[in-house]
Amino acid sequence: MSPNAGKAFAGLLRSLLVIAALFFIPAWSLRFWQGWVYLAIMGAASAAIILYLAKYDDALIGRRLKAGPVAEKEKSQKIIQTLTAVSGVVAFLVPGFDFRSHWSDVPAALIILGDIGVVIGYVII
Repeated sequence: MSPNAGKAFAGLLRSLLVIAALFFIPAWSLRFWQGWVYLAIMGAASAAIILYLAKYDDALIGRRLKAGPVAEKEKSQKIIQTLTAVSGVVAFLVPGFDFRSHWSDVPAALIILGDIGVVIGYVII
């Protein structure tokens, strides 16, 4: 495995741990099955992408490791990246709070359909 792929897998593991915390701490429960399913999909799909790129375009992994607000040179891009990161954190917090507070009652079939949409999105990527 290349050094870039190793760094990418380490970053993926960190991301999964952070997202798990963002899901399960607000949910105050590990019974939040929707969070587990999303983490499994994201982890498996991201790992598959890393493995593919390690074989076919390792340099792209290296370029993608340098991302986010700190990597941007233009002030407008730093702002956009920061806002995107903040909205991403909120997007992972809300489902946990929803699970804990019972704000909504989404049928399991619709949740699974959404998960299938996430898988299709990763396939497109």
